[in-house]
Amino acid sequence: MNQEAVLYVRSATDDESGAASRRSQEQAGHEFARKNGFEIARTWEDKGRTPLESRRALRGFVEYVKSHPSVQALLLERPDRLCRRFRDWVELHELCRKNGKVIRFFGPDQGALNDAMVLEVMMALYRRAVEAACETRKAKKPPNPA
Repeated sequence: MNQEAVLYVRSATDDESGAASRRSQEQAGHEFARKNGFEIARTWEDKGRTPLESRRALRGFVEYVKSHPSVQALLLERPDRLCRRFRDWVELHELCRKNGKVIRFFGPDQGALNDAMVLEVMMALYRRAVEAACETRKAKKPPNPA
């Protein structure tokens, strides 16, 4: 029996090239699922230029995964299709780690990537960015008057 998966597709534009990109991602995702023993329960689609623009589907995607324990895999073409906000990565990483779910990338240039490694690198980058922000705030904070 196939494992249940969900698919997320995204493009930066809402024009014909963006629509073609999303269709292509969806087709590739279904092909990847078929070859790897996944059955796609649902697909979400977002379009928008900025990380915050038109991300309603991403929120729905995350909420669905949280509320459906039967979902074992989250399928995305490549890491940048998901999001460019580290907070979203952290949320999904924690969700997957705590619930035994996996994120799988299926893009043509992703074949050699180890999915878990990609997520761990993203988490390391996020942690370093948070540390740098804290260091910057401390450096800008005026000294305590005695």
